[in-house]
Amino acid sequence: MKSIKILSLFLLLLCTPQIQTIIEAQIVVERCSVCGRPTNNCDYKGNHPKCKVCGKVKEKCPYQGNHPKCSTCGKYKDHCPYEGKHPVCSTCGVLKENCQYDGNHPVCSICGELQEDCKYNGNHPKCIVCGEVKEHCPYTGNHPVCSICGKYKENCLYHGNHTVCSTCGEYDVRCPYNGSHPVCSVCGKLLENCSYKGNHPVISHTTTDNGFIFSINDVSFNMIKVEGGTYTMGAINNQRNTTWYGGMKTHSVSVGTFYICDTEVTQALWQIVMGSIPPELSSSSYDLIGSSRPVCHVSWYDCQTFLIKLKSLIGINFRLPTEEEWEYAARGGNKPGHTKYSGSDSVDEVAWYTSNTSDRGTCDVKTKRPNELGIYDMSGNVCEWTSSYLSNHNNSSVDTYNYVYRGGCWYDDAVYVRVSCRDVNGPSYCNYYIGLRLALSPEDNLLF
Repeated sequence: MKSIKILSLFLLLLCTPQIQTIIEAQIVVERCSVCGRPTNNCDYKGNHPKCKVCGKVKEKCPYQGNHPKCSTCGKYKDHCPYEGKHPVCSTCGVLKENCQYDGNHPVCSICGELQEDCKYNGNHPKCIVCGEVKEHCPYTGNHPVCSICGKYKENCLYHGNHTVCSTCGEYDVRCPYNGSHPVCSVCGKLLENCSYKGNHPVISHTTTDNGFIFSINDVSFNMIKVEGGTYTMGAINNQRNTTWYGGMKTHSVSVGTFYICDTEVTQALWQIVMGSIPPELSSSSYDLIGSSRPVCHVSWYDCQTFLIKLKSLIGINFRLPTEEEWEYAARGGNKPGHTKYSGSDSVDEVAWYTSNTSDRGTCDVKTKRPNELGIYDMSGNVCEWTSSYLSNHNNSSVDTYNYVYRGGCWYDDAVYVRVSCRDVNGPSYCNYYIGLRLALSPEDNLLF
């Protein structure tokens, strides 16, 4: 028992710091570099666990190895660039890294609102006229239009207040002459009212030994003087078997001096006076067109219109020959002859008729032999209106509606192109075989 007490006292002495210090000073002891305890006394035997985030031993790690994580990016807060406090976009409320504009939302330069709040998303529509955005355009894109020219008023020369042409009453833009109608230098009329649209024909005339020649531009016609005299009108001996409309018998007729054209009125002369040839000539199935061919498909009334217009050009009262004048001239006037056809007893020498035209159509004038007076085509080619009503000269009865035409035509048999043959029709009648020839009384010839 006594020995146990002595041993206990010894151990107690060993445990006192002074004794331990003495002992440790005599004995080299390995200590833990972290806690300073002898390695054998260290809880971790000198290998304290380290924090895997900061690398410090856990007891020196401010978080004891349990570093807090950022709730946004999931990184440890000390590794998070925002230390766990990610910035938020003040506009859309989304984290800046999730905001499509990185927190800098674009602003519309027109209205000043954020583009996502702008109803045009920053692309305000522009006015197609002035190029301004519509809310800055004084007309908000709806510029007023001129009701006359259809242009926008700011582009309209008259700003929508067009002037009116004093001549035609149209607005200047609708007036073909922009308000300044040209005037004919010859007649002084407006060109649209001038019969010749400012291109008046050039008229000239020359005298000949037996009459005179008129020219209108490049179209000429020769008026032959026929000295007056007395002759037997009708079917004389060489005209027997001629069909006479109304049964007129031979009788003596006196005519005064007159002028008659050496050809029928040609299509060239008709066109220069009337402006165009009868449209029926172009549409006919017959061959009728040609400037040197006689005009046809004209009524007696058409002839009167032609004569009026010809007078307005030349100033002379041309007319149709009377039936008596026509036959007198066809027979050669007071020249000897008295042939069956005008100028010959041979029809083919002087006339275009069915046998030598094959019923094709008219022929050029002056292509057959003239009669004794120098007059062509009084037999055949086209029939010719006269100024005379139908009269049978037996009982002086007169048909005051139908007018006589003479001479026969290209479509007739030879018997109908004799100088004594006659036919009649109303003044409105026209056909492919009827034309006209000019005549003139000496007292109406104001130039000679």
